[in-house]
Amino acid sequence: MTVIKIPDYIPKEKYIAIIRNIVIAVGDTPSEVAMTVAEKFPNKRFTILYNGSTKPKKLEYIFMIK
Repeated sequence: MTVIKIPDYIPKEKYIAIIRNIVIAVGDTPSEVAMTVAEKFPNKRFTILYNGSTKPKKLEYIFMIK
């Protein structure tokens, strides 16, 4: 299992989307960052991480059908 370190410049209590250890999107909800990544990189796999000390919100999912 690979451990992904969230960079220090990412604000606390935010969600981030990462593709190959590159931060692609930052937002307030998982849906927001997933939609941003899906629009920019529709064929790439990505990871959503939460940068906060509190428990993250319930995850939502986005599916794209071509």
